[in-house]
Amino acid sequence: MLKNTHTHSKALLTTLILAVILFNACSNVFAASSTYQLPLTKITKFNEVVTYDKDAWKETISTKDEPDDWFEGDADKIRAKNKITFTSIFSKKKGASSLFFTMFKSFIPDNVSLLLFSDPEIKDLISEEIDEQYGKYEVWMVYREVWDYTIKNFEDDADHSNRRQFILKNPEDYHDILKDYNNWVVELNETLNEFNMTIFKVSKKDFLWDLIINDLIIASPFESYLHRVIEELNINNAKIRDNTLILERNERELFTIEAKYGDQGFQSSFIVRNKNGKIIYEIKNSDSRLLVYTISSVTIAVIVSITIIAIIRRKRIHSVKMSKEVAYKPLKYLIILAVIVTLATIIIFIPFKPSK
Repeated sequence: MLKNTHTHSKALLTTLILAVILFNACSNVFAASSTYQLPLTKITKFNEVVTYDKDAWKETISTKDEPDDWFEGDADKIRAKNKITFTSIFSKKKGASSLFFTMFKSFIPDNVSLLLFSDPEIKDLISEEIDEQYGKYEVWMVYREVWDYTIKNFEDDADHSNRRQFILKNPEDYHDILKDYNNWVVELNETLNEFNMTIFKVSKKDFLWDLIINDLIIASPFESYLHRVIEELNINNAKIRDNTLILERNERELFTIEAKYGDQGFQSSFIVRNKNGKIIYEIKNSDSRLLVYTISSVTIAVIVSITIIAIIRRKRIHSVKMSKEVAYKPLKYLIILAVIVTLATIIIFIPFKPSK
């Protein structure tokens, strides 16, 4: 009888441990690629401005431009937050035309975009030429609901619905897409000259800067991916430390930005330091997993503790020949509760499964 009781105890404890392992494993499931993987789950992330030294900003960066010229909304106000909900992700090949008008949107003037997308002959010609000449790239295409920085409560509807973002599966493709874009700019200007318009090539430093400001998402392993991006772009004033990309910029004075990446592949913090190393601007990130993971972890920890106590207590009960059923039922219900809590958490945060 005592031997069977020990066997039941071990089996139940094993079940609980397996449930916890399953929880941890599923929270880190990756969307696979051949070399790198994109760890992105259906979550909502919040970015909050925690530091803004306005005087130091003016001395270092600009007396005219403020953080809200870098980020949309009230990014120049401490405690302002923005909100981003990831809604879907697709793994596919995309033509260069889509990438040019998405990844280089900041560098294409509005009047040029209006012309290219309003004149049917030019639009068709440009799109066909781009895709035929420059081909396609392997990407993850992510759709997001984006709320701008605000010190007020978020509205129900996003400021930017269904906003699209491309993450290149191969980090060396950032070099190739920049090269292709600049070659296309030279060709495009021949057409734009007829309309007294022109656009400019994009430097490596400006391209990387724009990617970071627009919340570049990276693939895992993060440090390797970041190193490859920097190496391929051959940027001397950028370096990688752990999962942090550090880039030097020079406006009124020299300053550095630090974009740190967390376990989902997006920025967990964004820091601006002046030449003396003082933080003059900082954004910190949190996401919707935190509360649920905390509650789940505490719940599981409590249940494990109670289970251990119950096992010890049951041994004592058996030592005085109490009924096995009386001792077994509470423990059984605790195990079932632990499994339910774990599985419920996993279901809530099922990772994306990229569509092909």
